[in-house]
Amino acid sequence: LATAGQDGLTTAPLSADLRQVAAQRTLTLSQGGVIVGQGVLISSTGLAIAPGEAAFGYDGAPRRSLSASQSNKREMAVKVESYDAVTDLALIRVPGLAGGDVKFAQLASRFDSSVVMVTLHSGPARAQMARRGLTGVVGLGKRYMPLNEIRLEAGATALTGSPVFSADGKLVGILMALLNDEIDTRDMPGAEVAPKAFGGGARPTKSFGPMPSATAFSLDLPVLDRVIEGFLSEKQQVTHPWIGLFFKTSPSGGAEVTRVVGGSPAEAAGIKVGDVITAAGRQPFDSHVDFAAYLFDQRVGASCDLQVRRGTSERKVRVKIAKDTGSGHRLRRVTED
Repeated sequence: LATAGQDGLTTAPLSADLRQVAAQRTLTLSQGGVIVGQGVLISSTGLAIAPGEAAFGYDGAPRRSLSASQSNKREMAVKVESYDAVTDLALIRVPGLAGGDVKFAQLASRFDSSVVMVTLHSGPARAQMARRGLTGVVGLGKRYMPLNEIRLEAGATALTGSPVFSADGKLVGILMALLNDEIDTRDMPGAEVAPKAFGGGARPTKSFGPMPSATAFSLDLPVLDRVIEGFLSEKQQVTHPWIGLFFKTSPSGGAEVTRVVGGSPAEAAGIKVGDVITAAGRQPFDSHVDFAAYLFDQRVGASCDLQVRRGTSERKVRVKIAKDTGSGHRLRRVTED
């Protein structure tokens, strides 16, 4: 249960049970004794999700001699089985964790509380879910994804791929980006001399006063739901919606098309560069972000009716939703120079 602190904020409970739940479902990934990231188990067969930078080397190929451990226990061999370039998440298998007694993360069906716990390689940390459903881009393809902003407790250091659990032990996020902001107390009024406990001297050290805090961004539940469903399917591939357009915000509102991919559903529907997509049905788009968010929510195989403005005329076009071609690299992580 959550408790309210003196500042009026709710702090996450770090009970022994919650710590154990998180530890049993979290992996620390290493190569040659160096920690490269974290992962979270999603199946009793030893399947887990890990960030692409942890699963692949600089050459884009799966890391050699990649290993996983839980709570600093023995290291186990890891095999990279699939990759989703849209989210930059990899599917890995840990054969040593296959079995009926293996604990794996259950994705939350919904999440209303601001109380979360982030499982870091150094241990669990209290955190606040500051904002949900933010506009963001992740992965090497820079695709739109809904993200959550998480405020970690002072002094916490997170790794990409760190799983985020709710107070009832359900998976509610995976960290994909981290911002650090350190408060330098050396010029604070009244802090002219540091206590001997902090080294003494004429000026205080950074240890005197507030500790560094961290703001992280995690994938929201709809993204994780899609990723887990795809990785656990027979083909072990994540399916994202795509119509083959690049676009920007039009000065008059809506999404102005800047590029149409050849052979795409958008080209088949007659959409051209310079067209402005203003709505889908009764849902208007004030910007290209609104349109990107709409596309993210569509299902592959479905069709959408788009309102398109070309010059001074407007018309309705029907576009079929296809699979995002950016997720085609199953075992290769292609980075940009």
